[in-house]
Amino acid sequence: MSYRHWIATRGQLPAGERRAVLIELQAIRRLLSVYTAGLDQLAAAGTTHGPPRDLDAAVQAVLALAERLDLVLDDLTCPASEGDG
Repeated sequence: MSYRHWIATRGQLPAGERRAVLIELQAIRRLLSVYTAGLDQLAAAGTTHGPPRDLDAAVQAVLALAERLDLVLDDLTCPASEGDG
């Protein structure tokens, strides 16, 4: 069950739980930034030694995950609309 379905069927998370989830997701977002920086360094090294195999796929996977995480964070930080709960 997706978090959106959970929120739609059970209402908003209690404030304490919502804050805990938000803090955890923000920590994950910071880790993604670190991983992205590492991928950038690999790409830079690849200019002299040739790109590592599957680098493009790894970069796209990190970017897709970051975008998905941003959507979740937006949902959790924005107040619910009238029809949500």
